[in-house]
Amino acid sequence: MESTKEIIQSLIDCAVNDIISLIAKDLKELNFSDIVRTTQKTVNNLGVSLIEQIVKIIDQNYNNQRDKHSIILRHTKTRKMVSGMGELNLTRRLYFNKVSGKYFFAVDELLNMEKYSRIESELKTKLINDATLTSYGKASKLSNGCVSRQTVHNLVKGVEPKKLEVQAKGLKAVEQIYIEADEDHIHLNNGKSAEVKLVYVHEGRQRVHRGRTALMGVHYFVSVSNGNEIWDCVTDYLYAQYDTRNAEIHLSGDGANWIKQGLIAIPKAQYHLDKFHVYKSVTDATAGDRRLRNQIINSIKLGDSKSVQSLYMQRWGGIGTARARNRLYDSLQYIENNFDSIDLTAESNCSAEGHVSHVLSARLSSRPMAWSLAGAEKMAQLRAFYFNGGEFSELYQGRVKSEQEVLNAYNVHAIRADYNVDHSIPSGRIVGLNAVYDDVGRFLRYIVKK
Repeated sequence: MESTKEIIQSLIDCAVNDIISLIAKDLKELNFSDIVRTTQKTVNNLGVSLIEQIVKIIDQNYNNQRDKHSIILRHTKTRKMVSGMGELNLTRRLYFNKVSGKYFFAVDELLNMEKYSRIESELKTKLINDATLTSYGKASKLSNGCVSRQTVHNLVKGVEPKKLEVQAKGLKAVEQIYIEADEDHIHLNNGKSAEVKLVYVHEGRQRVHRGRTALMGVHYFVSVSNGNEIWDCVTDYLYAQYDTRNAEIHLSGDGANWIKQGLIAIPKAQYHLDKFHVYKSVTDATAGDRRLRNQIINSIKLGDSKSVQSLYMQRWGGIGTARARNRLYDSLQYIENNFDSIDLTAESNCSAEGHVSHVLSARLSSRPMAWSLAGAEKMAQLRAFYFNGGEFSELYQGRVKSEQEVLNAYNVHAIRADYNVDHSIPSGRIVGLNAVYDDVGRFLRYIVKK
């Protein structure tokens, strides 16, 4: 019988021979793209073969060392699993533990392999990471066609929200805390539309390169819900991450009601209207009249609300269409309703519009696409997780034991304890259980009769 070293060496030798045969071709026939493609294929095939052999070796070692009186070998089964290198055919032995009454595959337990999964955990991580940045279809192609677009969609859908929470690192003393908020508008697959809310907390801005600035300690929160649950998440993070006793908290946004709800959740916060929306509103209202626009902006900077109203009225007299008058009226109402919150100084900045575009719109609304509410919520959460520096590799860390695993593994003793299965229960004839008369069969009949 070949040793482990000899088996692995023979696989490597075959791969090396494939590469050598490629190099041995006539120089005129060589093509760099062919070399890259053939080498990649050879390496992938070698990886698949090595993994399959390693699993066999581990299984054989366990079989040689097991207690043959209490661990009984039942039969051998092949498990197909897709990996980044290709499809794996893993041959494993099924054992029965007489003490615990449990059937198990030793290799699955020893290697912490996720139960019933057809896709290897590392590939799952890569597919979810890719789907967060691009479409489901493109993510499936990036996996060399190993999985379909629908499979990628199902993987994203199956990510547990709890795993996407990036925890606060402990109380931090800072002088200024900034909270900025805005929303993205998406299309739903039922023909309606919805808002995806974005709130992010940071400690200020710093210059990084050629006049560009970056946010310090930024953390993102998202929600598709119509309620104010997002503010619960923000406040939980805020008070877990920062010592807020001596810090000034600034909340900025476009004046939407859901954003102002943050003042209820965080009473200490000072509200500032986003400068971008102030300038946009005034520019739309003045319709190209730069002189009037500058006059209104200067009056706002001086805090002269009466002058602002007077300037708007001057514009009103020169408008002939109802549409233009409505636009002017809406702009005046917007400025007046938020006048006390407007700060156009250089120190007051809000980049929420840009962050919505970068964090949400780039994946959710920049191209024609329609979402379900659940799908939009999950994708928004994944985007926030990505930009919060979350590790996708932590989403799938192998086998996760659930409360039902004992039942799934046919743990007869646990079944008896939990359900008080009595051997006196008659063994009735049930479709699908005709030939099953062991303790598991009795338990299933008991459940059906209940």
